[in-house]
Amino acid sequence: MNKIIWVPLEQIDTRYTKLSRIWFTEELKKQNVPYIIIEGKELSKVIGNKSSFLNTYSTIHYKSSQIMKIAQLFNDGKIKNGDVFMIDDIWMPGIEGIRYMAGMTGIEVKICGIYHAGGNISSDDVATKLNKKWTKPYERALFEMCDKVFVGSSFHKYSIEKYHRKKFNNLISTGIWFNSKYILNQVKKVKTWKEKEDIVLFPHRIHPEKKPELFDKIAKAYKKKYPLAPTQFIKSIESGLSKKELYELMNSSKLTFSAALQENFGYAILEASTFNNFLLLPNRVVYPEFYSKECIYEKEDIELFVEIIHNTMIYKEKPKKEKIINWADKSCKRIINHLKEMI
Repeated sequence: MNKIIWVPLEQIDTRYTKLSRIWFTEELKKQNVPYIIIEGKELSKVIGNKSSFLNTYSTIHYKSSQIMKIAQLFNDGKIKNGDVFMIDDIWMPGIEGIRYMAGMTGIEVKICGIYHAGGNISSDDVATKLNKKWTKPYERALFEMCDKVFVGSSFHKYSIEKYHRKKFNNLISTGIWFNSKYILNQVKKVKTWKEKEDIVLFPHRIHPEKKPELFDKIAKAYKKKYPLAPTQFIKSIESGLSKKELYELMNSSKLTFSAALQENFGYAILEASTFNNFLLLPNRVVYPEFYSKECIYEKEDIELFVEIIHNTMIYKEKPKKEKIINWADKSCKRIINHLKEMI
């Protein structure tokens, strides 16, 4: 029987990688899909700074050790014709080794995976810190060597094809792993709007592409205009919260703010929306595709932000749940359905 050979990201508690392992496993078992997991070896679980998504050195070590295990499976005859590799992040050193080993030995396998971000987003670290003379052709080669590449949104697919000036028929907008019911179950009690506190949340990494300095300016202007208001402005990552602690904070918050220059799927805002936060989002990246017009602002107007926030803090009614949550919840199922077609 053919199987899925799942090559996941390392499990980091403060990122979605640990939860995605739970969600994807549950869906694989629910659909009775045969699979094995290729675990890697971590150097460290400490990310190192507030701007990075993963530990740069540890993630390369982890992924490289996964490729070593895959080579051992090929050597031991455990990779069969028709097996399908599922790579959680195709920006992976050595992924071409799978094609090399399969091609050299005449084993027919499929490679699928998720593309999270890269040179197609001008504010991404790949674009700002690495040389596009090699990253651009490398990314194109990644798309060419994969049978299917799953991306977070239609916006994401469009931005990739625009950057490379090429249509990739294997790019599929499935969303990435998400499970709002699981997230809601992580808090002690889901709070009603009346039980929430006057909290404005900045849920992102402290990275230039997330524009944390704008959040600081808004907080300063708000406190100047409403010095007696109890409103708190919190950057979640500066509090060193675990995922469960973050969810409790979102559960207590009334409004979540973003000025992100990059979001292809946007976990943090999806999570905040799960807890019925009001959302204040720029008219760019994935946000116009995912969220209602009431959430979107056209320009960065600090005075306007202050008034919106103040009115939200005294608002008496619960905001409407964004419809995108229902679509995001089916992301795991969509990905697995595509994998099942290839086994």
